[in-house]
Amino acid sequence: MMRSALLRIFALVLLFAMLSRAALPVQATSERFEVASDAQIEGPYATVRSAGATAYAGPGIGFWTLGRLRANAIVPIIGVSADRQFWQVNTPFGVVWVRNVEVIATNADNVPVIDVGLIGRVTADSVVRAGPGTQAARLSTLARGRQFFVLGTNADGSWLRIRYQFGEGWIATVNTDQAGRVSLGAPSAGAPELPRTDIPRAIVHTGALSVRSGPGDFFTTLGVLTQGESVPIIGRTSDNAWLLVESAFGTGWLNARFVRTENFFGNAPIIRYAEASANGTVAAITINATNLRSGPNRAFDVLGIVPPNTEVALLGQSRDRAWWFVRTPIGEGWISKETVRTRSGTSLVPILP
Repeated sequence: MMRSALLRIFALVLLFAMLSRAALPVQATSERFEVASDAQIEGPYATVRSAGATAYAGPGIGFWTLGRLRANAIVPIIGVSADRQFWQVNTPFGVVWVRNVEVIATNADNVPVIDVGLIGRVTADSVVRAGPGTQAARLSTLARGRQFFVLGTNADGSWLRIRYQFGEGWIATVNTDQAGRVSLGAPSAGAPELPRTDIPRAIVHTGALSVRSGPGDFFTTLGVLTQGESVPIIGRTSDNAWLLVESAFGTGWLNARFVRTENFFGNAPIIRYAEASANGTVAAITINATNLRSGPNRAFDVLGIVPPNTEVALLGQSRDRAWWFVRTPIGEGWISKETVRTRSGTSLVPILP
């Protein structure tokens, strides 16, 4: 009898263990996003680069963060911001935004542009209140540079109703960019009509950032901007990885990974000419027979003579802007700018070290 009772108790314990195991929640969601293979995701997806990617609540680094995706994670892409600087993706944290420079997008050429309405940015530490007025209860404080979604305004436009990290509230427009200068897409229906500036800008958010003569780290440094410096954006590469700006050192290129943008609505032109010049496809014609030299100076050896009326490709220019580095029918080398005429503007041909 004792043996029979023990067997019954053992059977009950085993049954209870099996039922408990079956009732445990399945931890599949995180794995599906974090270690998904290409075959597991249909349609457009993003692969996180080796440094990882921050998940933002909106399309801007001033928005609050919702988590971080580890290196090589693969997440489905839902849409893109109007300037194509941010992808909207589905993650274990929900639907979030990630910077395009922190991921590699695949099959994403035709994803929709996501209209998020008006976006604002705090220009000085500001109090968020429960209503539009200083008499309203204080809810929180937004630090300078923080971004938020604009939901509406009071009657005279002096206060904005916003959605921010901790919910909804009101903030005085005296300390905000009323235009939502980093807003992406047209305002949503019912959003306030606010004045806006048309000048896109890049603001350095690293200790020091080189302004380069071309869109790549191998190009010559024209000067260095320090953290917080702001410069106008006048162009971009087709992948948005480099921004052409006007600086104290002249026209040059900034690595987009190390700046945040304001009022950058995707209307800065793609500078295909600059990309072409980096590949040596900008053309010039020799006026007379000219010496092709091994360096940008008449003291260098003559490699050969380029005949008159020969088309050459401009690969770069010397620091003193007096010589072209060219590709010719007889090889590559340097020729004096005095000996050629160009077919188009050449201000963006990179300066070589």
